[in-house]
Amino acid sequence: MQQPLSIIDRLVSGRAPSEDVATLVNTISRDLLYLLNSWEILNLNSVTMNKELSSSVLNYGVVNMVGRSIRSDSLQQYEEAVLLAIKTYEPRLDPSTLEVRAFNNKGPGEGASFSLTIEGQLAGGDNRRRVIFRSRINTTSGRATLI
Repeated sequence: MQQPLSIIDRLVSGRAPSEDVATLVNTISRDLLYLLNSWEILNLNSVTMNKELSSSVLNYGVVNMVGRSIRSDSLQQYEEAVLLAIKTYEPRLDPSTLEVRAFNNKGPGEGASFSLTIEGQLAGGDNRRRVIFRSRINTTSGRATLI
């Protein structure tokens, strides 16, 4: 069984999913980085939010963390937002196996940033390999980088 296409690959015609696990994991890493570096434009907490609109490509991204404090409650909200975004936009990871953890473990000279770990199993196919993605989110610039 072939892997489902990512949103990026669905928007770019002529791109078939990779059968090679290493290439697939690298592509998922790339797309997760795109997702983490994109900010949703709609308020998903609004009671008037249309479900189809909130999960459309118009709202691709996660909550903007620029200027926000790195307290445990804001990190928990960010974890929930990232989990929802991955379940919405990344079909190659099994949503029932996803775990997202954000934690403040910055070292000297790292400025206002926190770490994010995304774990889950590849969806579909015979290869149900567990994958782990680690990134760093800078709350001054909002930029996410893989670590």
